[in-house]
Amino acid sequence: MTDSTECIFCGRPWGGAVTHSAQHILGDRLHRHAADLFRTVLADVPQHQSGIGSGILVTVQQSALALGVASLGSVYLSVAKGNPAHGFSFVIVGEAILFAAVGAGSWMLLGARGRERAEAASARAAVAEM
Repeated sequence: MTDSTECIFCGRPWGGAVTHSAQHILGDRLHRHAADLFRTVLADVPQHQSGIGSGILVTVQQSALALGVASLGSVYLSVAKGNPAHGFSFVIVGEAILFAAVGAGSWMLLGARGRERAEAASARAAVAEM
């Protein structure tokens, strides 16, 4: 009765193709930006500690991915209870809220870091003028 390309939530044969295309696009974007992200995060790590910094970054990334999947799966299973569409929409809204919170937090951290760098640069310039 169930075909491998059948969409779980809508029961239409084209749903699998749409889901597969979305996953392909997302995966493509993630792999293109992962190197830039790692380079940015590790930019301030001293060269003699680069191995440690890289190892910690990868460990935290993998742990976050595993915990995220487990947490969202648990929330989905507890909310769905006979209505997969309700559980799916609840998890998607939750992910959007988390994404917005992480984005806002990152923006604020980058703004604070930029101010610190600007203050340090102006202090160095004042010392150089003396």
